[in-house]
Amino acid sequence: MTKTLGSNSPVVKLAWRSDSTEMAFATAGGVIRIFDIATNASNSALNVNSNVMVMGLDWSEDNNFIGVANANKQIQIYNRTTLPNMTISFSNPTGNIYGLSISKDSKYLAVGDTNSRIYLYINNCSTANTTVNCSSGCSSCTS
Repeated sequence: MTKTLGSNSPVVKLAWRSDSTEMAFATAGGVIRIFDIATNASNSALNVNSNVMVMGLDWSEDNNFIGVANANKQIQIYNRTTLPNMTISFSNPTGNIYGLSISKDSKYLAVGDTNSRIYLYINNCSTANTTVNCSSGCSSCTS
């Protein structure tokens, strides 16, 4: 199967759902869409900053969340059931973001930047450090 998806900008990131029923793709112009394999259609779009390059894109293993990192050092998490509305957004990496990954259990979000740092976000904690310990939810996050 070959599918040409209409886009005015180069596709720069791709991420599959763990069950391979959908694929998220991001363009250099900051547009993120969800492509449904069964219907062969791009049926959802995320509310992201337009004209800002997406630097990281990942889908949680449980298929509930999509993580996005852009060139403005913003990290956004979307709940698949409430698209296109954003669930959480924060921005505190000091360097330019070059990657984003959601852990298999969806407990952690990791972001790498050009200052040789990896930021670990736990659950919905809005504070990130190169090393984070969290014993019971966001209220107890410490560096």
